Amino acid sequence: MDLTKRLIPLLNQLERNDLVFQIVLPKTLKKEDVFCSFEIKPSVKLFDFGSLDFAKAIRQSEYAIISGGITRYECIAAKTFFIAISIHHAQYELTALTTKYGFGCNFGVSNELKLRDLKQYIETLSLNPELPNPATQAVYLKKGAALRTFKTVIEVINKNESKISDYN
Repeated sequence: MDLTKRLIPLLNQLERNDLVFQIVLPKTLKKEDVFCSFEIKPSVKLFDFGSLDFAKAIRQSEYAIISGGITRYECIAAKTFFIAISIHHAQYELTALTTKYGFGCNFGVSNELKLRDLKQYIETLSLNPELPNPATQAVYLKKGAALRTFKTVIEVINKNESKISDYN
């Protein structure tokens, strides 16, 4: 079953009303069809695919429930905490590379998803998530990386200096 069709009833069952959910529907699903199939709480807003400024919506959100893909990086850039529900295990593994630094929660693979667990997780979310500073969390910027890179470049230059001078 389509993940969006599984999430809408879950979001409608939440006890808390302080979170607003903006759901961008997949191309294969239209808002009218969803309204016919589900009762929608006022805190759940539906948008047909392409009808919303997606980048702006992510920037203005505290959280995003995503399936992974490029959206995980858009969330990181927008400083929006994400809850990733991957479509397959390979996507889950890619998401794990970002969630280990605190940018989001790698919740699982959709066909193995336990909606009760997701509901409990959402019920406990704070209104203002704390995200790590990307500059201090990125692997390539860890302490000493720039210095090690500089020293390596200098070593290579020094080793090849005699070869370079032979060509002059």
